[in-house]
Amino acid sequence: MSTGRFINPSVFGPVYIARKGIAEGLKDAAKRYAKGKLIDLGCGIKPYKELFAPYCDSYFGVDSPDVAKFNYGEDTVADLWADCTETGLDGDCFDTILSTQVLEHIEHPQKLLREAHRLLKRGGILIMTTAFFGKNIQRRMIIIDFHNMACEVLWKKLVLRFSKYAD
Repeated sequence: MSTGRFINPSVFGPVYIARKGIAEGLKDAAKRYAKGKLIDLGCGIKPYKELFAPYCDSYFGVDSPDVAKFNYGEDTVADLWADCTETGLDGDCFDTILSTQVLEHIEHPQKLLREAHRLLKRGGILIMTTAFFGKNIQRRMIIIDFHNMACEVLWKKLVLRFSKYAD
């Protein structure tokens, strides 16, 4: 399955506006923030790997087998089949976490944020896009330096810490 439709969506496609905004924001985020070991939580077909790979030492994808089967089937390219809220991986081992269009599908979003916090090294960065965030039902990009915030307080302050790329 081609990942180009995510990075260079067709202007005639039904999700052009959303995907164009996400792709532009992620291009900028990759250049500015991506580094070291990257983990993609909810990776699917790793549509943004080509954007991030030049800035990272490694790119590792995690996805749920049940979700993957429903969304991309055999085209899913996860390196680890696991629940993104409980990966079972060692903590403090990733410099960058990428999670695109996943948070809004998680029953308990705080669990995903806690797992991201656990996986990140000190000084690590979480780059996340999500739909339906806040009062304006739009797509947003959130870039968080977890170690400057307490994880318990994060959920309450999340809305104050996002950068708008898709407006």
